[in-house]
Amino acid sequence: MNKLYAWISKNNKWKTVIILAIIALISYVLMLTKVLGLNAHLNMALVLDTQFFYTGSYFSATLNSLTTNEVNAYLYMHLLDYVFILSFYPALCFLFDFINKQHSNIVILPLIAMLFDFLENSLIDIKLLVGIPQLFGSIAGIFTVLKFSVLIISGILMVINVFVNRKSNAKT
Repeated sequence: MNKLYAWISKNNKWKTVIILAIIALISYVLMLTKVLGLNAHLNMALVLDTQFFYTGSYFSATLNSLTTNEVNAYLYMHLLDYVFILSFYPALCFLFDFINKQHSNIVILPLIAMLFDFLENSLIDIKLLVGIPQLFGSIAGIFTVLKFSVLIISGILMVINVFVNRKSNAKT
């Protein structure tokens, strides 16, 4: 963990954060809108990635109900989501490193959320492409809860860190 944190701190530059944030924003907009006809066949209410929790039976029922066009649109959306994952979470790590004056390993929390998001997407993609037992849908639902929970905790810690730094800077 210390090596990962050291790498983040060493390679952290505002330019990197801005580029990653722009890539994340563009992929997010393309994912969630029907710009240029992208995802025109996907009902966003059926996208499991945006729900905080779902059961294995809901996972299977939802994905099994999709038409061929919806499956293709979901897979396309996930391609954009992988771009989002690989840009958004590292951007958060770098941003958190700028804010984090204690220089602790806590800046890698967004990477843990990234892992859960990637695992969730992978299970959804496998289900869409070849099918998997309902148990894996339950596991995907757990990954979803963990992804959002770690992301929320990261955000809370980032806000706390900003206030602690402001308070300590005001005293000096």
